[in-house]
Amino acid sequence: MQRIFEKIRESAGLEISQYAFDKILRAMATDSYGWRIVDISDQPFNLVAETLKQMENTGYLKFVGSRIDLTRNGKNLLRQRGIYPKADFRCTHCKGTGYDVSTYEEMIAKFNETLEKLPRPESIQNRWIMTPESIFRRAMLMVQKGNSAGKEIVILKDADLLSLALALTRLPDKITVLEDNREMADYLFNLSHTARLPIEVHEYDLKDAIPKKFFGKYDVFMADPPEGYESLMLYLKRGLALLRPGEGQAGFFGLTHTEASLRKWQTLQRELLLMNDIVITDILYEFTEYENENFQPDKIQADVPIFQQKPTVPWYKSCVYRLETLEEFEPLSEPIEIHDDLMNEEQLAYSKKTEIKEET
Repeated sequence: MQRIFEKIRESAGLEISQYAFDKILRAMATDSYGWRIVDISDQPFNLVAETLKQMENTGYLKFVGSRIDLTRNGKNLLRQRGIYPKADFRCTHCKGTGYDVSTYEEMIAKFNETLEKLPRPESIQNRWIMTPESIFRRAMLMVQKGNSAGKEIVILKDADLLSLALALTRLPDKITVLEDNREMADYLFNLSHTARLPIEVHEYDLKDAIPKKFFGKYDVFMADPPEGYESLMLYLKRGLALLRPGEGQAGFFGLTHTEASLRKWQTLQRELLLMNDIVITDILYEFTEYENENFQPDKIQADVPIFQQKPTVPWYKSCVYRLETLEEFEPLSEPIEIHDDLMNEEQLAYSKKTEIKEET
C-alpha cells in the first residue's frame, strides 16, 4: 500500500492516511457507482478520484462505465483490512435532516414557479446550486432556531436564492443581499420588485472594507462560501463583522467533505473560536444537497473514466454550521488579503479539463 499512497500524494498533492484510505474502501464496499463512492467516503473528491485511479493501475479494480468492479485482489484487500459496507439508518423521508419540507410545500411551489418565469442569469449557471428542498430546509432551520421571525438577515452572495425562500415565509423584518456579481445583483433587484418581496440588494465585493451602513447592523448572516481556506475565512470574517455586538446573533454557512478535509475543518474551527466571543452550536451532517444540472465538466479530473459521465444521483452535499455570539462579542472590521484565488488542491477546481458525456 505504501507505493499507492506515494503515488496518490504525488499526483493529487494531498496527504492520505490509513484511516482515509479505509473510508474510501468502505465506500467502495457499499456502492460501485463512482459518484456515490465520493458521497459515502466523506473524503475530498480529488483524493477519492486519485485513489481509485491508482487502485485501477495496480489491479485492485476495473472501471466499467461509471462504476467500479473490484477484482479478486480488490476483494481480498477489503477482507484483509476488515472493511464492511457502510450502514445507513437515516430517515429516507427527510433525508436524515430531521426537517420535513412538506410543511413548506406551497412555498416551494411558489419558489419554483417564480424561477420558471424568471430563470437565474447565465453568469451563475456554472455554480453549485442548492436544491429547492435544501434551500427551504435552511429556512426552516432558521425559523426553529429563532433566527428568522422579526430578524434582520444579511446574505453574502445569493446564487441559491435563499433570499427568495426567506421572503416567501414573510417572517424576517429585513433581508439584505450583498452581491459582487453585477448580473446577479440586477437579477435579484428585478426579482424582488417583480414578485413584490422585501429584499434589498447591494453590490459589494467582500475583499473591500465593509461600508459603515452595513457594519454591525444585522441579527443573522448566511453564506455558502467557496472552500479554499483563505476565501472561506474571508466570508466568515465578513459575516461576523456584519452582526450586532453582544449575545444572541447567529451565522449559518455550509462546508463539505467533498472539498474540505477534516484537517481544514479543524483549522477553521480553531480560528473561528479564537477570533471572537462565539460558539459553534450545530453542525448538521449532509443537510444540503446540490443540483446536478449545474455540474461543472471543466473542473473534474479527466483521467478517471468513471467521472467522465454526468452524475445521476445527488452526490455533492454540504454540512451546515450554526454559530452564535456570546456576551462579549464585538464585530471586527479588518483588512483581509486573499492569496489563494478562491481555490486550493482540495477543491475540484484544480483538476484537469475533460469532456463530460451523457450517461446511457
